[in-house]
Amino acid sequence: MILNIRSDSSSNNTLRYCHTCNGTVIASCRTIIALLESSQLSPRHGLQLEESIKKMLPAERSSVLKCGKAKPIDYFFDTGIC
Repeated sequence: MILNIRSDSSSNNTLRYCHTCNGTVIASCRTIIALLESSQLSPRHGLQLEESIKKMLPAERSSVLKCGKAKPIDYFFDTGIC
């Protein structure tokens, strides 16, 4: 996502692009959740992403991202005494 945030340098009258790190401008997790929720076709049919987002994905990805049920996670705890 390009935010087009620029800073004016009064010394030489140029606009420079600002770069952010670790979600300092936007709340990254909330933004991703909002994109996923707004792109959801239905719980069983996947996500239809916007053209601007599709351009950033690898070419082998389809236009509809399939959703599936996650496999259960098995936890194994060491019961031995240290």
